[in-house]
Amino acid sequence: MSKSFSGLPEELTRNYSMNVISVFCGEDLCKTDLVTLHWDAIGQFTHYTMADNLKLEKGQAQDFEPQDYVKLTSILSNKQSGLADLKASELINKTSSGSAPTVGADAVTGATVAINKQDYIEGAIWTCYTLWHFAQGELVSIVANITGSELNQLELLNLLKHEKNELQQFAISQLAYQQYQDNKTIAAVTEFALTNQSGFENDIIAFSKNLAMPQYQKMVTELTLYGSHSLRLRILQSLLESEEIIKLNSTLILALAKQISAWQDPQSLHSFLQLLQKQNNQSPQLIQALIPSLQQADFISARNVYYYLINHVTHTQHQQKLTLFQQLHAEKL
Repeated sequence: MSKSFSGLPEELTRNYSMNVISVFCGEDLCKTDLVTLHWDAIGQFTHYTMADNLKLEKGQAQDFEPQDYVKLTSILSNKQSGLADLKASELINKTSSGSAPTVGADAVTGATVAINKQDYIEGAIWTCYTLWHFAQGELVSIVANITGSELNQLELLNLLKHEKNELQQFAISQLAYQQYQDNKTIAAVTEFALTNQSGFENDIIAFSKNLAMPQYQKMVTELTLYGSHSLRLRILQSLLESEEIIKLNSTLILALAKQISAWQDPQSLHSFLQLLQKQNNQSPQLIQALIPSLQQADFISARNVYYYLINHVTHTQHQQKLTLFQQLHAEKL
């Protein structure tokens, strides 16, 4: 992999390139072409280049049309392409005669593959597949980590204030990758998470998971209580998927329980109740904090709280609240 430098301002002006093999398969054989892929400093694919005398091919021994080269750039730039989940084995033609499967005509056939036609060039699925996995695969993080390793902590923190979302996301991921865990960094990422739009949830959670447990719980509590709806849901889901849920202290759980009735948010409430079931937390303080959620405007949410509480309430005063709810909504329970 080589790197070059442009005259653009800012430190993140490197461009990376790498020669890769593009695979095209005809009826009886496959051929390879050398294509050069290019990324910017943070690992975003920018374009591809080829030798002047090289022509890519597609089905029936046809050369790419000019519009195919333009479409290929669009395909390779799409991070959400259906090619991401496609397996090489799904590109194999399965013959109806019972003979051995073959790689056939570089085409998607039958019901083997379901993929948006915008994600490949007809007759050149192997070409698109191999190049996309180079352009958007492991090389992306390799490039980003090379650049990130040459930036210091202050430079990464300053990128959180940049106007480009891509650079902000790069900064968070690099702060996580380089495992910065000091209070200044935690405060900066937390502030960023609380003041920015959605789209960074996975990166923020990845950063938090690197922290020591006390720091992790403090950050998660603050983000869940005061973050956006999408961030709160993603954090709750992350907790459900993690073994760390067992280690969550009662202070965090109680803080969430006290706040959740004010969210008026069925999705968050449902996830939180799942979290409680998994953690098996039955403290009287928690039950008391959940009682107000019986007044949720959304009846299904209130009913979910009721069903959770009837299996955990032991205090007479709490039982009276449940009895009243049952009497008011007997026909709906």
